[in-house]
Amino acid sequence: HHRSWGVDQSPSITARLEIKQRGRLSIETATFIDYDEGLEIALYSFSSGERYETARLPSRDRYREVRQFTRIYAVGYPAGQTEPISVSGEVSVPRTDWNGGPRMVHTAPGYPGNSGSGIFAESDFQLIAIYISYFYCRDGSGESIPMEHVSLGVPGDEICEWLKRTGYGFLVPS
Repeated sequence: HHRSWGVDQSPSITARLEIKQRGRLSIETATFIDYDEGLEIALYSFSSGERYETARLPSRDRYREVRQFTRIYAVGYPAGQTEPISVSGEVSVPRTDWNGGPRMVHTAPGYPGNSGSGIFAESDFQLIAIYISYFYCRDGSGESIPMEHVSLGVPGDEICEWLKRTGYGFLVPS
């Protein structure tokens, strides 16, 4: 279920991204590098070479400390929002197999467009997962409907392992 393209096999895909940082809006073009369908994550490179402040991946040991009832914050820009929205909750299940991929189940509510938002531990504000939405099709209509009352994240250690497999392990702290 983990379909991934290596750098040499990646299709030629670019994306237009709006990045707001410290009150300044930048428009970037990013080139697709790799994608993992099972994890629902992708890696892009900014064409401009501009460096932005980002959440840093903590060590693998930090991810192992995540337990049920760990207090969390999810912070992101849901669809149409120009300012960040933060919500809080707790980890319900640190790791489970959900629809063929490893997931963290949590109680921080999401909004349409929250996928890709960081999930941070309340205790030290370390990034521990990336928010994803789970959709399903009801009654064969083909219409995507958000799954209610379920909030999921891709566990951070899975992201680190994927980066290593795709040749980007240098982005992962030791």
